[in-house]
Amino acid sequence: MFDLQQKQHQGTSIYSGSETVTRTVKVKIYNVAQIYEASAFTSFRNTPSGGAMNAKPSYEAMNHNTVNYARGGPWTKQSYLAALEVATSLYSSTHGSGSPPYLLGDNVEETITQAEISARRASAWLARKPPINFAFLDACHAGGVASFCNEVLFPVSDGLIDRCTFGFSQSISPDNNVDTFEVYPKAFYDRLVAFGTVSQARQDAYAAYVDTFPLGDPLVIPLTSFKIHGDEFTRLWGVYTSSNSVSGDVWFRRN
Repeated sequence: MFDLQQKQHQGTSIYSGSETVTRTVKVKIYNVAQIYEASAFTSFRNTPSGGAMNAKPSYEAMNHNTVNYARGGPWTKQSYLAALEVATSLYSSTHGSGSPPYLLGDNVEETITQAEISARRASAWLARKPPINFAFLDACHAGGVASFCNEVLFPVSDGLIDRCTFGFSQSISPDNNVDTFEVYPKAFYDRLVAFGTVSQARQDAYAAYVDTFPLGDPLVIPLTSFKIHGDEFTRLWGVYTSSNSVSGDVWFRRN
């Protein structure tokens, strides 16, 4: 729309004004779930089990596209690292360590180190990919190490608003009678699907975990070992969006 004002200048009519321009911007929606579960956690007493079975339908219910569903073997360390470059959400069920922090691949001879994760996430950022919004590091110890979690969530310059990891600062062992490794991930993701925060999901996961053990069982670890690094009020119902000109510094979440 034009707003014209006529001016007289030496007998010549000169028009000046402003123009309002409407431009249609195609919005990109980018929610990519990557799911990796080691073979050791995919069965219990010969019954299919593990957290990946619950993670996949939950992510899909929250409008995520599951690109890799690597439940059980064989999957390689390199495929896992490559998946980190195109993930906005991650479920990772493997063995882990806290000192030094690392994850083991499906092949326990393959170690996925903090430095290797850092390099892949930095590469993704330089390629103008969005950061990881949420990662469930379902492994012993590693999810309780802040520096390790920071590399998964790289970059952290945004203060990790609406972004976090969830994991454990101790060894998490199953009860002999119930598949603990399936019960607590299911409770966790059920809460997220129900619009809950990661903090609320943590509480539900811990309650489900404790219920699989006899009262007073020394294997039970405390709630304080169920660690959130980042924003505990993160939800997964938002979507990542950007304009046609995708740039690493313009991605944002829209709830």
